[in-house]
Amino acid sequence: FPLFLARPGHEPLVRQHGWQRFGLAIMALTAVMIVTLTDRPLFPAQTIFRPLYQRYPKSEFVSNEYYYYVESYYQAIEARREFLEKTLPPGEKVIGYFAQICDIDESGIWLGGHRAVSVLPNDPPARLRELGIHYVVLNGNALNIAYGNIWHWMKKYNGTLVDQYVFHRKMLEVSNMGVPADFYIVKLN
Repeated sequence: FPLFLARPGHEPLVRQHGWQRFGLAIMALTAVMIVTLTDRPLFPAQTIFRPLYQRYPKSEFVSNEYYYYVESYYQAIEARREFLEKTLPPGEKVIGYFAQICDIDESGIWLGGHRAVSVLPNDPPARLRELGIHYVVLNGNALNIAYGNIWHWMKKYNGTLVDQYVFHRKMLEVSNMGVPADFYIVKLN
């Protein structure tokens, strides 16, 4: 596109005020989009929308903006990583991970020096014990597909529920992002 405009004869086009205004409008729109990104906004979104939401919780605009900026998908991923870092025992070197393909939360298990080992639906309980796995992080979506619920999995593997992270569902009403799964941390007996 720039090479097209650099050719001789296009100089009158780029000197027109309408063309220049169009270029400035494109730059301004780009700046607005960058400043208001929900993942990492360049304005104090949490400082603005958290108090507004507490004061006006029934306002649809304030509620939507609060969930976009304060409870955004990125914020949820960070909260889940913090949950994993806080909940997984620091002395455990190997943590089992039962998840879907290309799960974004696997990197959270590596925090604290843990090594994540994939647990497949057809893995026998003896295999987990052979690998030295004492704790397993279960992705709720993968769990529901393979076993129906957490209780069936815990019965098969003789596990005890240690903790669980429940994803905040309100964001799903205002976002087109996929549904992040709940987490379950199970200790194998």
